[in-house]
Amino acid sequence: MISTLKGHLGRIMMALLDWRTTLRFILNMATKIDAIMITNMRHHQDKVSFTGEWNPTEGHFNGPRFWWNKFSLKAVSGRTRAMTVYADEMDNPNSEISGPAKEKARETFLKAIAWAAKRNPRVGLLAASTKHLFGKNAELLKIKYPNILWTKGDNGTFLIKQGQIRYSFEKSGIQVFYRIGINCPYGTLGRATLEFLVAQGFQNLVAIGNNKKALRKISQEFGLQIVDSYSEMGKVDAFVNCAHAGKSVPTPERIDQIRREDKKMLMLDVCQPAVFSVKDYLSMEDRLVLVTVGNGYCRKLSYVFGDTVAKAFGFPSQRTLFGCFLEAMALAYALKNNIRKEEILKTNWMETSLKNMAIIQDLFNRMGISHPIPGFCFKRRITSFDLKMRENSQLKLQP
Repeated sequence: MISTLKGHLGRIMMALLDWRTTLRFILNMATKIDAIMITNMRHHQDKVSFTGEWNPTEGHFNGPRFWWNKFSLKAVSGRTRAMTVYADEMDNPNSEISGPAKEKARETFLKAIAWAAKRNPRVGLLAASTKHLFGKNAELLKIKYPNILWTKGDNGTFLIKQGQIRYSFEKSGIQVFYRIGINCPYGTLGRATLEFLVAQGFQNLVAIGNNKKALRKISQEFGLQIVDSYSEMGKVDAFVNCAHAGKSVPTPERIDQIRREDKKMLMLDVCQPAVFSVKDYLSMEDRLVLVTVGNGYCRKLSYVFGDTVAKAFGFPSQRTLFGCFLEAMALAYALKNNIRKEEILKTNWMETSLKNMAIIQDLFNRMGISHPIPGFCFKRRITSFDLKMRENSQLKLQP
């Protein structure tokens, strides 16, 4: 009951405080919301934080609201429209979402975007697991809503991941000849992560994954060592996790199994929801440096209702947000302000490519978006990347 009341009160407060959007309605401006982010809920904690015991009749509801450069005429608004479907109800790491869960999610997504279309957004984001709902290029959405530019946000997400991986390796002293483990390097972001590591000169890579066929295929393409279990992996200096579900996800026991005895393990988790719980992390914080990768930082970013909502959304402050959400905001910024507009409208943003990433990088630079420095783990700032083991040592976190 208390969580339900808090959820209702939070949405009411966000609506009251979001006077800029109200003004757009009063002035009858064509675009009420610049970027709409349709997403599933990550886990039960999202439901506790935002709806409690309340179940929206249509299966979707207003989530966090964002503004970039809110005091400027160039200001861009973003709105989360969340579906009451969990990630683990939808996800099949090896293929498209299928069966009843997919039909329920598709139906709810279409209801959510029908609601959003009345606000005439410039950009629509298929966030989190919704990116798998309508095929590779989301043709149905492009036909049904041609005035909305559709993206799955992976170009922005990976740009931020690249920066965070490079920074974390540099600060922890990881060299190109060190041995790196990687989980599920064959999905969109998993493959992009593998390609990035190879391009940086890393050759001593060992991979594990749920999809054995995809794993063998990528092994042949990159000459990658693959294993069937963590016991076969041997010791590694760092581990990159590219999947939040399936039998091959890392656990504290598995990380201990592959960690060198005289060093802490550097683990980069590129997934949402996080593969480790806070309890998991606390059980091994004296021998693990865990970095949440893929969330961007922008000084000009703000949430309606500030840090209170940001922390409920899983972030340390209102200056941080998912990389895919920031890509949607960046595309809306470009369209609103006539920056590379023709080129952007002709581009397929359901694809991840070097060309697309170059465009997003340009927009990120203009907007002041980058990866957070030094980085975060469970809403808290990491203050040490030192991998040396010390007696009774613990990773220092700054509130």
